[in-house]
This record gives sequence, structure tokens and C-alpha cells, in this order.
Amino acid sequence: MKRIYKTNEPAYLHLYHKIKADIVKNAYTYGGKLPSKRTAASIYGVSVITVEHAYALLAEEGYIVSKERSGYYIAYQEKDIFSATAFSPIEQTDPPHAPPSFQTKEEFPSSVYAKTVRHVLSKYGTRILVKSENFGLLSLREAIARY
Repeated sequence: MKRIYKTNEPAYLHLYHKIKADIVKNAYTYGGKLPSKRTAASIYGVSVITVEHAYALLAEEGYIVSKERSGYYIAYQEKDIFSATAFSPIEQTDPPHAPPSFQTKEEFPSSVYAKTVRHVLSKYGTRILVKSENFGLLSLREAIARY
């Protein structure tokens, strides 16, 4: 049994960050199975509840999926993540102000959209639902000004 955390960060968050990093680094492959909650608890020297909380966070963010009576499986693929480097001005065919044109709903990467929505909601919580000032949200105006 090895203890995975040494900081003041809660154990489930530390475990979440460790497993997430392993997933992103392809230590676990897409569709691969994660260790069971009991096995992971034994490996990392934490309680089953700690592993359960870490797995729940990973599932909420779309890194893993739970299959009933089967376990947790990796749902992360590098190609699902939006990257600014994925688009270059040379490849751009539409004017910069035009939104991307998707001909069918199958062309739209819904998994990317879902992960982005979960990320924004987890970061901002209910603050995102508060009506902004008439001139727009101050943080957005400042970000645009910096840009």
C-alpha cells in the first residue's frame, strides 16, 4: 500500500489529478478498464469512498464512463479535446467572423461540446447563470480588451 498524497489537498482530489494525468499521458488507453474501486483503494492506500469520489469527478468530466456491474472504462481520446493549434489561419476557408459550418449534426463533435459544458459548469458553478450587467460581464470585457 502506497500513500499517494502528501499535501493539504484532499485525497480524492489528489487521486483524481493523478489518474487524470495518467489518462492524458495514455497510461490508460481508450476503452481500457480502470482498476475496481477496492483494488484502486488498496493500490493507493486510500478508502474506497476516496476512490469513488475521484472516479465520480473523472466521469463528470468525461474522462471515464461507468458501466453497470462491469466497472469504469476510459472515454478520453486526445482527438476529442479542442486545441487552438488544431486550426491555423492558412487552413481557414471561412472569414474569421463566420461560425464553423456543420452540414449535418453528425459532423458536430458532441463529445467535445459535452466535455466543454461540464468543464465550464464545474469551474463557474451557478455564477454562470447570474444575469450580467447591461454592458456585459466585466471579466469577459477585460478578456476581450486584453486580446
